[in-house]
Amino acid sequence: MALLVALSFGLSLHDLTHWRWSGTPDEAHFFNAAKTIATGALEPFLFSEHGVFDIHPILSSEYQALFMRVFGPTAFGWRLSSAAAVALAVACLYLLARRLWGAGAAIAAALLFATTPLVVGFAHLGYNNTQVYPIVIGSLALVAGGARLERLYLAGFVAGLGFYTFYPARLAPLLGLLLGFFLGVFAIRGDGRRRALAFVCGCVLSIAPAVMLLPESLDKVSALTNLGGDPSVIAAHWLKAVLYPVYFENPHHFQWTPIVDPISGPLCLLGLILCMANGRSGADRFLASAYLLSALLVGATSHHERPPLTRLLFLSPFAAMLAAVALQRVTGVVDRRVGRSPARAGAALLVAFAALWGVLELQYNVRYRYHGCGDGTTTEAVRIASTMPPNAKIVYLQRSGSTMLMVDSVFDQYGMAERLIYGQGFDDEAKRALEEIEPPYIVINALEDGEGRKAIEAIVERRFPGRGWEESAPGQPWNLRYSR
Repeated sequence: MALLVALSFGLSLHDLTHWRWSGTPDEAHFFNAAKTIATGALEPFLFSEHGVFDIHPILSSEYQALFMRVFGPTAFGWRLSSAAAVALAVACLYLLARRLWGAGAAIAAALLFATTPLVVGFAHLGYNNTQVYPIVIGSLALVAGGARLERLYLAGFVAGLGFYTFYPARLAPLLGLLLGFFLGVFAIRGDGRRRALAFVCGCVLSIAPAVMLLPESLDKVSALTNLGGDPSVIAAHWLKAVLYPVYFENPHHFQWTPIVDPISGPLCLLGLILCMANGRSGADRFLASAYLLSALLVGATSHHERPPLTRLLFLSPFAAMLAAVALQRVTGVVDRRVGRSPARAGAALLVAFAALWGVLELQYNVRYRYHGCGDGTTTEAVRIASTMPPNAKIVYLQRSGSTMLMVDSVFDQYGMAERLIYGQGFDDEAKRALEEIEPPYIVINALEDGEGRKAIEAIVERRFPGRGWEESAPGQPWNLRYSR
């Protein structure tokens, strides 16, 4: 388990603050919220839901701010909170799967989850999406861990924490109850009822501070879902969510098809069929139910044109467990026909191939299929500016109307905000900045020809004759002209 956790951390930490992961505008709002809390510029009500975008709970940003207080208010401390959430979830998933299906399935499930491009990709980003993993999987692991009342109180308390982060995590209490009843830990009568009440009491204790905001919370849930929409659309979205490991339209956030590797993707769907068919196993019935229910409530209720990956990543641990269960069953069949050693060797090779595919696929996406977010110009500006001495002034003049917003926040993530002069178009402030800068400097000119591009270059040429202008990536959408 320790090796799996270390692997998860390693896959994120080695390039956690690389410029290739920079430039996503909406991600920057999470950074701003966490930094203002970490630096003491804002002391909000802890249980408020008026956080990022006036939707996300404040405690979600408080969690990120905790890491920023320790490791610094930059991209590293902020994104480390996401990587840590995934690493903790890997350990919880191993414990859960080991309890339900044994050590072999636990290793396979944890390894597939830890190397899934969708999971590793969001471990590099500062959203709060990955915060759902340790809450949901951790509470399930505690429920599966035994019948001791104190453990079940804790399981309920952890599940209730889902009300203070990314909205899909609010499914944690429901999933915990499902697992408890499927395994026979909970029941309507006798000791099972006491255990169920212990779990519920833990949930209530955890959720209690949020109860005062329940009407507001329900309004936001309604606004974020399409529960009252066209049933045919919901059904189509549900099917797309169930099939996402093998088919997904228009991937985003550094992902590519197949979203899950070509080994564990089909195994996931095979595992779903096998678990649905095995009515005698409470663990199997829970896993199939959890996957289908999550696909419905998290994916199918999306008000987008299709379930977005920002929501479907909630399914990743369940998809990994389904793949591991399918592989375990297939290995058992092969074992009876050709022997244990060849069967186990083949299973190990398949898991190793799937894990390696996931790691390499994401790296290929980040390096060659994407150049940051959108047209990539903010990412390119960060890359160019990062090559300058730490005392160099940075002037970045962006074309008017660009959708690549939050540039100043992105530069702040990389510790360059105090040296940055940023604006859209060419105005008096931009002219004054160009007249006052002294070497070392870099001027990044992203304006169109009619927006003062020539005027900018004329000022730089007059003040610093012979410096000239360079193209950062000729022929690419993210190409920027710069002088230094």
